[in-house]
Amino acid sequence: MSTVKTSAIIVKANPYKEHDKLLTLFTLDRGKIIAVCKKARHTINRWSSSFEPPIFCNIQMYEKNQFYTLTEISTIESFLSISSILKSAVAFQCIAFTINKFTMLEMENNSLFYLLLSTLHILEKKMCSPSFACSYFNLQFLKESGFALNFSKCVSCGKAFTGEMFSFSQWKNALFCETCTKKNHIFPSFKIDLKEQLEKIYYCSLNNIEENHYGHFLFNYSEIDRIIKELFKGFLSADCLTVSQFENY
Repeated sequence: MSTVKTSAIIVKANPYKEHDKLLTLFTLDRGKIIAVCKKARHTINRWSSSFEPPIFCNIQMYEKNQFYTLTEISTIESFLSISSILKSAVAFQCIAFTINKFTMLEMENNSLFYLLLSTLHILEKKMCSPSFACSYFNLQFLKESGFALNFSKCVSCGKAFTGEMFSFSQWKNALFCETCTKKNHIFPSFKIDLKEQLEKIYYCSLNNIEENHYGHFLFNYSEIDRIIKELFKGFLSADCLTVSQFENY
């Protein structure tokens, strides 16, 4: 049995047994882990609501046979406004879904930890719309995971994007121009202006979100969500993950 101390973001909390809770944590040192919080649902407990997501905290736990039990938690930031605003809460649930479904247990990823923390900060401070924050996180998640996109030219013919539409090929895990989309019978296709919107979010940095007001541009989020789903299907294929991890997405 060993003691573990680290910084963590609580992304999910579920009832466990009669009085406990099971927490999904994304930690700085160990990536995603599952830890039990004993007696968290008991009438009299020492935890209060300190484990309700989203929470940025320092934690201490002990590990035995790759099973973690929480012993101490110290809240650093609770992100109260995210939980109290419906659209922000929905955006966080979307972000938590990505973490839960598309990351493996106990794989350290410092850049992803700081991406998650930074996205929570821009949601908390209302630096952009919740829809933008959600799309931003998902696209940056793909980029951090090594799933890069080339927006300048079609991967098939090597020419710049022209015409009225484009597509994403799961076969090549890349963007196709209108001509190659029709030639290769790729479905679904998207309007070309969506590529420009996607590109703005993909290359946007946290430092210029507020000053460029990207989060308040008129983005077509329903179509952006649709193509992001296609990108994650390609990510699953490229990363050799099982399709069961994509259920209900």
